[in-house]
Amino acid sequence: MKKYLLLILISFHISNRCDAQEITKDQQISNTLKEFYSSYTKIISKSYFPFKKEQLVELSLLQKKYCTKKVILEYKQWYEDGHDLFTNYWEVDTKSLNTMRIIKNLKTQNSYNVSFIVDSNPVSPQKIVKKDIQLQINLIKNGEIYKINSIIDITKE
Repeated sequence: MKKYLLLILISFHISNRCDAQEITKDQQISNTLKEFYSSYTKIISKSYFPFKKEQLVELSLLQKKYCTKKVILEYKQWYEDGHDLFTNYWEVDTKSLNTMRIIKNLKTQNSYNVSFIVDSNPVSPQKIVKKDIQLQINLIKNGEIYKINSIIDITKE
């Protein structure tokens, strides 16, 4: 009887660990995105385009930590053209981070929709409009961590 009880407890423990690992994966990805955008926003808020040399160094280190080589190369292309891949040139700032939402895209594995509310000036500098920015971000596992592998702006006009 004790053996059966012990076997049931072990089975229950293993089952719970499997469920916890799935939650951990989603939480790990969500934390990765939060950490990346928090750090990125702090760096770019010091001075906007073109970035100062010290910002470029910080951005390079940040990208190596959180992004695949594919995204790093794509970012360089966008930057040379005067654009920002990570925010698609929407003016995401530290205030916008308070509105950040991360929602798992159930249709695509390791894909998340990240949104921010930003102040936008579509008509004139005097008229500020709140804009809900939507980015679809795909991540891939690299060792024990997840890295950003693509970013698509899915903001509705």
